[in-house]
Amino acid sequence: MMTAQTQSLLEQSDALYERYGKPFEKTHQGKFIAISPAGETLIADTVIELMQQAKESLGPGNFIFKIGERAVGQWL
Repeated sequence: MMTAQTQSLLEQSDALYERYGKPFEKTHQGKFIAISPAGETLIADTVIELMQQAKESLGPGNFIFKIGERAVGQWL
């Protein structure tokens, strides 16, 4: 059973990807993108590289996606 908080995070992540991630699908397919709730983005070749960059640049509370696929993660 999905909690209301989990549902809210999924809806937020879907909206962020549609607005800020989807435009990169033609040019950065298969790379990883971090998207902050404010719409700031970072792109990297590996998820580890992206997590290190995003932690320094964006801080906590962001979402990570693989561009072109609907795999998503969030770190606090």
